[in-house]
Amino acid sequence: MSTPVTGGPSSPQPVPQPLPPGPPKVDMLASGEMQSYLSQLKAQDRKIGKRNRALTVALCGGVAALLIVLWIVYRATIGAYAVIDPESIRIEQDPINEGKLTIKFDVTSPGEVFCRRTSGDVQTDLIDTFHEPCKVERPWSWQYQPGQDINVTLWYRGGLFRCEYHAPPIPTSARADIVILMDTTESMEPYIDALKGKCAVFSQRLGEKDLKHRFALIGFGDTNSPPWIDRHEFTSDVLKFTASVEGVERFSGGDLPESALDALEAALDLPLDNKAIRRFYLVTNNKFHPKTRSGATAKDIADRLQKQRVALQVFSKERFREDFGELLGKNQRFLEIENFGKVLSQGRILED
Repeated sequence: MSTPVTGGPSSPQPVPQPLPPGPPKVDMLASGEMQSYLSQLKAQDRKIGKRNRALTVALCGGVAALLIVLWIVYRATIGAYAVIDPESIRIEQDPINEGKLTIKFDVTSPGEVFCRRTSGDVQTDLIDTFHEPCKVERPWSWQYQPGQDINVTLWYRGGLFRCEYHAPPIPTSARADIVILMDTTESMEPYIDALKGKCAVFSQRLGEKDLKHRFALIGFGDTNSPPWIDRHEFTSDVLKFTASVEGVERFSGGDLPESALDALEAALDLPLDNKAIRRFYLVTNNKFHPKTRSGATAKDIADRLQKQRVALQVFSKERFREDFGELLGKNQRFLEIENFGKVLSQGRILED
C-alpha cells in the first residue's frame, strides 16, 4: 500500500493583469455650459408655472362668471316659474257660461305660472305671480270660438326644470237659444222700438261669431190686469222675429210691480235646445210681484235658471237693482235699461 507524499512544492497561482486605461471621468453637471443651460430651464419653468397659475385663475374666474350668468339667466327664465303640484291641477267649465273656466292648483314654491288658452283661432295668454305657497282657484272668462274646443296649457316648474300641463279639450256649443222678455206696458215703448231696430244687427253679430241662434219673445204686463202675457215661440228667422216684436201685444201696467217672474216662468217652459247655450234678456222699468200666479218666488225662479243652465241679464232702472238681487246669482247680471240697445248692437253674449 502506497502512502501519499506531503511537503512537496505548491502549484503556481495566476498573477492579476492590470486593466487597460479608460477615458477620464468628467462631471458634466459641474460644467459652466450645463449650469447655464439648467438655469435657463429653471427660469422657463418658473415662467410656465406663473403662466399656468394665471391661466388657472382666469379659467376658474371665467367658469365662476359663466356659472353666475347661467344662474341669473336660469332665475330669470325657468327659475322664475312657480313650483306647483301637478296632481292638484283641476280645470272646470261653468255649465252656463261655457267660456268661463276655473283653474285650480297648489303652489308649493313662489313664482310665476303662465297660462295659455286657445279656441279655434282665438288665443289669450295670462301670467299669474304668486309670492308664497298657496292654493289657487282662478276664474278666467274670455272670448272663445263657438263649437271649437277650448284648450288650456299651463307652464310651471317641477324641481329644476320647466314643465307643461295640457288640459283635456273642453267642448263648447255652436248654438244659442235667446229669449227676450219684454215689459210691454205703455212706458216701455222706446225700448220696444230699440228691440225692433236692433234685431237684425243682433242676429248679424251672432252670425259673425259662427253661432247658430234662435229667438223667442215673451211680452208681459201685470197679472192683476189680464191678459198679461204674449208668448212667441222660437224661430231662427230674424225677419219673423222682428215681425213678432212689431206685433207684440201692449199691456196695461196696473199697479207698479209687473209680472217679470211669471214671464221668466213661462220662458223656462219653452222647448229649450239641450245642447245650446241659453240667454234670457229681461227688460222692464219696474220691479216685480213677489210671487207668480203658481206661487213661485224669486228664489224658486233663480234656482230653476241655475238648474236649466240659463244666464239671465236684467235691464232695468238702477233704483230696482236691489229688488232684482235675489234673481241675480253668479251667472246673472244687472244693467241700466238704457244699455239694452247697445248690448244688442254689440251682440256680446259669449263673455257675459
